[in-house]
Amino acid sequence: MTSAPSHPLLLNGNKLPIAFALAAVFILSGCELFTKAQSSKDPSYQNPELDPIQGRRVYDPETGTYVTVKTAPAEAMDTVRWKLVPASTAPPIVSVKMPTERVLVTDPVKYDPYTGSELLDAYNVVFALPFVTDRFSAANGQVPPQASWALNFYAGAKMALEELKAEGAQFNVAVVDTKASEAGMNDLILRNQDFANAHLIIGPYRRENVRLSAEAVKNDRRVLLSPYFTGENMAMDNNPNYIQMNPSLQTHSEALLRYARKRFRPEQIVLVCRNRPQELERLKAFQDLHHRIQAETSIIYDTTSLREFIILEEGEQSSPRININAQALTQNQDTLAIIVPSWSNETFVNALLQQLNTARGPSSFFAVFGMPQWMEYERIDYTLYHNLNLHLSSSYYINRDIPAIQDFQRNYFNRLGILPTPEAFMGYDMTLYACRMLRKYGTRFQFSLENTPGQGLHTRFEIKPVRRQEQGSSSPMPESGAVRFFENKFVNILKFEDYRFVRVN
Repeated sequence: MTSAPSHPLLLNGNKLPIAFALAAVFILSGCELFTKAQSSKDPSYQNPELDPIQGRRVYDPETGTYVTVKTAPAEAMDTVRWKLVPASTAPPIVSVKMPTERVLVTDPVKYDPYTGSELLDAYNVVFALPFVTDRFSAANGQVPPQASWALNFYAGAKMALEELKAEGAQFNVAVVDTKASEAGMNDLILRNQDFANAHLIIGPYRRENVRLSAEAVKNDRRVLLSPYFTGENMAMDNNPNYIQMNPSLQTHSEALLRYARKRFRPEQIVLVCRNRPQELERLKAFQDLHHRIQAETSIIYDTTSLREFIILEEGEQSSPRININAQALTQNQDTLAIIVPSWSNETFVNALLQQLNTARGPSSFFAVFGMPQWMEYERIDYTLYHNLNLHLSSSYYINRDIPAIQDFQRNYFNRLGILPTPEAFMGYDMTLYACRMLRKYGTRFQFSLENTPGQGLHTRFEIKPVRRQEQGSSSPMPESGAVRFFENKFVNILKFEDYRFVRVN
């Protein structure tokens, strides 16, 4: 079972119950989400006078008015008699520091010679999240924006820890505050004993703090599970102790392309972007992925590339004019899969979709494949999404019609009085999956994840090693060298259908 340390926050060695103090403020600030209940009074009853003493105003259904009943019974009021109780009989409630219960981490009960993994009776788990308690002010009652993600994530994780406890798992759980700063992260790395003794570290959030944490665990036996960060840098490279739960941009791109290729022939697929260096680089990445898939699926390796359509921008760079020749883009084809690896400019995406919608013929079937950031767009008419069979990739999908998700929402609301955010689902799913794998496979559990996928409420976990391509190799096939790090390779493909997004993979 999980031990008591799963409850307090351990900040630089000081055990403070800050998570719930912050959560309480956060919940109170979220009360504005609920509308005021309507009055149950009769509509004709408008601002009546106060009832006179010894009288009572009651509603008369025959006249539709309120009348005073002067014969209302009156009784003598009870007299409150106070009695002084000695403190020795009923001692007052005081704040005391409860002793910390920890499960002893003993010598390994089993050893796996293939992975070097040690199976233990209990494991140390640390949540390193940006609660930024140093910026919290009780005077104004405001929770720093940086803390919202951490609070929601850990609230979901707490529910997972309680399930693990019911399963008989034993974990010493500590929660540390990274303070959303490099200084705070460095202080934890250098001085925090819980961080040093952890078998599994979940977090942090910011790019630089992930880099520092990955560097710290790179050459020892701690495992770092990054729940949010998606990039790469040298600290993650050649680091088999680093697990990236959020799929990278390349993984999103590969998932979109593989899905499109299953439903369209290569000659029906066109890559579209603006004439900007970053977007042109993405086209190259898509072409490389296309050649890799060709090598995997074709008996005869076909080096033909996908068609590209580059959109030029005119005028000043700060406010360019977008000139889209939709007829040239479609080339009068009735069936097209249009992949658009662009997301930084909603105006461009909106203009492109409008032109494609205009170019559609009565028998045309266009399917547009966009990026996850499109879900945040606010000005695009949903009719365009519907007409163009929009597909997006996403790291999460929450189907609120599923009973398991409804149960989670109900339990979460009963605990905190608010509905769970996507971060709460992530905290629950990632904690439950990772801790179960740690308990089952031991301290080097990451090497067993590839053959042990898991289904969470918000996504599926298909963790695979990202390997380095052998030096000098020009093969388009997947890398077969040393493990660079581990990454969740599952991406949800969402289709806009019946004016909402549904998962189709």
